[in-house]
Amino acid sequence: MSQVITPTSAEVDSIRGELPEIDLISSADMRDKVIALWVSFVRESSYKRVGDCIALPGMPKYDLAGHTRQVTVNSIHLANTTRDFWKIDCDRDALIAAALCHDASKMVEREGPNGSKTELGKALLHAQLAGVRCLEYGLPAKVAHMVTLHPFTPPHIHVKPQYLEFVILTWADLAAVDTLFFVEGKATHLEFQKRFFQLD
Repeated sequence: MSQVITPTSAEVDSIRGELPEIDLISSADMRDKVIALWVSFVRESSYKRVGDCIALPGMPKYDLAGHTRQVTVNSIHLANTTRDFWKIDCDRDALIAAALCHDASKMVEREGPNGSKTELGKALLHAQLAGVRCLEYGLPAKVAHMVTLHPFTPPHIHVKPQYLEFVILTWADLAAVDTLFFVEGKATHLEFQKRFFQLD
């Protein structure tokens, strides 16, 4: 368990500047918790800011701040079209908070300009620490659940969704990642060349 930190005003401004979608969370309390969570990872990392960390291994031109913002905006668009076309709404604050935090632990799972795995990154599955930290910082269990399980995506692993917001976040993330994988000539999640697993 980490010690919950209180960010400085400069740290708050830095995170807000890099991740402006934080201001789309309607709850001021939840906004503050998301910011503090990010600050905690920045402090523990080898990077000075979120944008210094790469989002995808072996693809250093795509930074973590940009990926986080794209996944968050993708999530919001999917939630909006689901609401507008079918009158199905979701917990917007939980969705946005989870989208913003889903890859936060990459700050300590990776290091250096090429995003080599740290000892922590080798020891833990991606996002496990971020999920725990969501709870430590007082974010809802639903947010921690989505952050923790978001890496377990088709086709290699399947998780039975517990929340509509998890379905939205999963596909928002895959859309962001697979687009870049395709552009860079890497295999996408649409190429079923991986073994299947099931987690409930």
